[in-house]
Amino acid sequence: DLSQVVVAPILADIGMEIAQQFVAAGADQYGNRISGLKFTWRVDKGGGIINSRGFFTAGVKPGIYNNTVEASAVQGDITVSQTATVNVQPDRIAVIAGRNLTYEGEREIFVMHADGSNKRQLTSVFGDWPSWSPDGRRVSYHYCSDVDACSIYFINDDGSWDTLLEDAHSMDPAWSPDGSKIAFRSDRAGNADIYVSDIDAGNLTRLTDNPAQDRSPAWAPDGRKIAFISNRDGVDQVYVMDADGKNQRRMLPNNSTQASPNWSPDGKEILFQSDRSAQKGPAGQTNWQIYVMASNGSGLRSLTSSNFSSLCPSWTPDGAKVIFHSTRGSKTRESTEPEERATGYELYTVDRKGRNLTRLTNNSDSDVCPRWAPRKSGVEVAEESIVIPNRSTFGAMTVQEASRRVSAAVVRIDTRLGAASGFIIDPGGLILTNNHVVVDAEEITVFIEDGTRYTGTVQGRDLVRDLAVIKIEASDLPAVGFGDVSSVSLGSGVLAIGYPLGNSGLTLTRGSVSGIKFNPGSNIIYIQTDATMNEGGSGAPLFNLQGEVIGVVTNVIFDDFGLAISVNTIRLYLDRLVEGEVITS
Repeated sequence: DLSQVVVAPILADIGMEIAQQFVAAGADQYGNRISGLKFTWRVDKGGGIINSRGFFTAGVKPGIYNNTVEASAVQGDITVSQTATVNVQPDRIAVIAGRNLTYEGEREIFVMHADGSNKRQLTSVFGDWPSWSPDGRRVSYHYCSDVDACSIYFINDDGSWDTLLEDAHSMDPAWSPDGSKIAFRSDRAGNADIYVSDIDAGNLTRLTDNPAQDRSPAWAPDGRKIAFISNRDGVDQVYVMDADGKNQRRMLPNNSTQASPNWSPDGKEILFQSDRSAQKGPAGQTNWQIYVMASNGSGLRSLTSSNFSSLCPSWTPDGAKVIFHSTRGSKTRESTEPEERATGYELYTVDRKGRNLTRLTNNSDSDVCPRWAPRKSGVEVAEESIVIPNRSTFGAMTVQEASRRVSAAVVRIDTRLGAASGFIIDPGGLILTNNHVVVDAEEITVFIEDGTRYTGTVQGRDLVRDLAVIKIEASDLPAVGFGDVSSVSLGSGVLAIGYPLGNSGLTLTRGSVSGIKFNPGSNIIYIQTDATMNEGGSGAPLFNLQGEVIGVVTNVIFDDFGLAISVNTIRLYLDRLVEGEVITS
């Protein structure tokens, strides 16, 4: 009999007017799913509208709408319902802030509402140069432990799951419009040049190569061009090149210093800051102005007054306004660096014509380099990804029995870049592993349990959730059976089996489930376990004591515990990987 209904997502965190698909599953008192149920959807307490298929669209009034989405199922004379909460996010801004913005000072990234209110800290140690993901769920930034040691990180918009992307003297990240790539500045070759990589750090490509200093890349909205700053002609100037580094050209005559280029959302104009007015401020420094030009370099015009310094401009997502920081109304001090001159930069907006100047902030911090966020998108869900709470399970096997059900399907994966594990998910030769195992691998060799060697090819990759499917030409292979995270709870016994450090023999580790974690920025349900995750064991299966695979071991560590990407997450994206897709969002 129907005993419970479970809704996903249980909390929808989305922007105004953004859509979120809701799904529901019904189960009996033992947690067994009941098929064939029809669900009735309604919105009870506001926040948006929903149709008969669970497709919700947020309204224009931000707020937390508790238990507002309701799904009901009927079985005979039994009716069971469940609710979910919707958090409709206002428009937001990421900003660098601190009391002292010298290079050695404390610079952190904060997120605030677009009206300047509700400012909260995002990074916890240091953060600079924020760039939003196109879905508005994550921010890339760089962190410098000193002037010669800078790294690029990703962090969720709530400050969680701070992860390293690139650590080779890299700065100024810029997310591509489709979310698949990051452009950045790096001096790994001795001088600063512009590079681009996939968001998993693969396919690293150097776009500029000259003795000058190239920095501050910015993507055109169609992803086909990149603007950047270079001093190759003796002074910092705006340049534009194709996204593959070809056709590099200076945009304006060499008569002023320029910085912080930024494309309009329609691709027709480029913003930047310049000292071309040569107007002096009260401390004797040259004031910067915000300028805009057509994307071909014509039609140059200023948006701000030369009486004050205005810097680091960017567009609102609709292209109607420009946001920037300015010394207008703040105290200044003598310095050769514009970032160090003010003790109280504040944020302002103007419209596209330079009119309707509006001040957003008024506080004791210096707020600089604001970046308006895209409205936060929904997350992908499916009925199969729902975790049914308190599901009963059959009695446990012995460790030997459970491992025998899985071990024959576990494979060793060798590339010239390293060794790892994987497991067969289809007798026809499909193998699941981590994406980082195969990134930039030119040759892949797969060894099955009896030592037979196969050449593997990458079938599909998920750059966000670190999953990959490899194909080998084989048939009638032993394959694993998938379980469900619903079958485990805190303290449940789990096993991991793989080929650590490239060893030719399998190694089994045993532990228990210490938590179920959700990464909302990447839409991953993780299983946290104290089972030892040996080096080289990435891609190994994590399985329960019924011999069912419930996750794939990853190299992510959380509070000193190992994590496995849950099978409920895998099921969301597996069909797309098998079909050969490279998933980037």
